[in-house]
Amino acid sequence: IFGTLLYGDNLGVMKDARALEKYLQKNSLAVLKITPSYFNGIYDEFNDHKGKIGAIVFGGESLTSNTIEHVYEVFGNDIEIFNEYGPTETTVFTSVANIRKDETVTIGKPVENSKIYIVNGNELCGIGVPGELCIAGDGLARGYLNRPELTAEKFVKNPYGEGRMYRSGDLARWLPDGNIEYLGRIDEQ
Repeated sequence: IFGTLLYGDNLGVMKDARALEKYLQKNSLAVLKITPSYFNGIYDEFNDHKGKIGAIVFGGESLTSNTIEHVYEVFGNDIEIFNEYGPTETTVFTSVANIRKDETVTIGKPVENSKIYIVNGNELCGIGVPGELCIAGDGLARGYLNRPELTAEKFVKNPYGEGRMYRSGDLARWLPDGNIEYLGRIDEQ
């Protein structure tokens, strides 16, 4: 919301698929930031808009290769696709991947001032070994408002460096190229 307003753009076109479709018939967008489920929900409304959007940034939920295929169908092969990962507890944006056609969908690598650890208990996991994704760095929240027990459980002393670490409850693994593959949740959330 704030980025759009700071650059003088219009949020109104995101109200529904028809409004966005009409906007794209006459205009181009440098960047469209959207959740995968919202994109998939409005996908059927799109005509051919090759070259109308420079980049799409997905975030807020898991991105699938099926969604990536839909993007290329509508916007062509020249579009850039980014997948952002980061829970609210870490200021929403912890890692990013630039996803190219026919590549494995990952959540990328940590952004500057963020550290990601993948652990099993308190042991760091090696490449390819699934574990809980934990986050440390400047963007960490102080904890949960009026929830000291949950704060103590999720925001722990960082055993691998300075400060605290957030235990996300997300299951992930390191890939040999340094990217992270999101595998789901370790709980029923």
